[in-house]
Amino acid sequence: MPAPDPSLRSAGPGTHGGGPDTLAATCESAIADLRQRGLVMDSARGAQARGILYYCAGLEDRAAEAFQRAAQGRPTAKTLYLLGLSRAASGASPDALGALREAIALDPDLYMAYHQMNAVYRARREFAAAVSILEEARKRFAGTTYEPYADNELGLTYEQQGRLQEAVACARRAVAGRTGDTVPAQVNLALFLYKLREFAEARWILERILARSASHAVPHPSRRTSFLVYYTLGGLALEERDPGSARRLLAQALEFSRESAAAWNGLGIACEAAGDHAAALEALQEALRLDPGFTAARRNIAFVSRRQHTEAPSWPT
Repeated sequence: MPAPDPSLRSAGPGTHGGGPDTLAATCESAIADLRQRGLVMDSARGAQARGILYYCAGLEDRAAEAFQRAAQGRPTAKTLYLLGLSRAASGASPDALGALREAIALDPDLYMAYHQMNAVYRARREFAAAVSILEEARKRFAGTTYEPYADNELGLTYEQQGRLQEAVACARRAVAGRTGDTVPAQVNLALFLYKLREFAEARWILERILARSASHAVPHPSRRTSFLVYYTLGGLALEERDPGSARRLLAQALEFSRESAAAWNGLGIACEAAGDHAAALEALQEALRLDPGFTAARRNIAFVSRRQHTEAPSWPT
């Protein structure tokens, strides 16, 4: 079972309920309320407020238009950062990079602009530029609370290139140097080690996260982080041919993300390894329902069906 993508994001803009028209109407209602409270919506500040409302509703194009209006004249670094953020979300990455570069030029201490530039370059698979902007950030923020964040992002960038040893080195620096909540960096370190098949240390890190969370020694992990912890532990159990533990751990992972086709596929593998063919087919069918293009799940269904001496059912393509 493959390790999950450690850059997996939690739900963000664009995931809220309701269609674009409903969301737009909600935003316009909020804007009218702000007008009543005395905010001049045609001012730069008002345009920025509109942009934030649109962005949070997942209406990135409208958000970019509002931030563009707010950036006219003498824009602040924050406004340019928000413009870059919305341009990136709407797929206009060249415009996003231009706005983010201007934001850094105005305020070289705006860490989130470096972070977003890295994300845009990674999405474009321009890894040399992605590494370069984070190395610039590491120098700029050396000795500050932002340096470990840059190390963590740098590790994710190296991982995306398949440079796992360098990713591990960055993640170790992030864990060692970070103050406050180190759990996300620890999870990334464990995922990198998993991919290097250094299973013992990966398991130790993940089990320690769960133990410390249960004892309230660290803040309770987010749903995303909890999913990654249980999913990866389930994968480790499969690697060690322990289908009972794998089944239990992957079922726990699904409590945090029912929409993960990969976790359903893993659960199907664990059930089949445990000899429960019916449960295996049910889990694999759910994986394919969630992702009709999931080739591995389709192959696994065929395998389990042959094991049961039945023909594989017809699945959507």
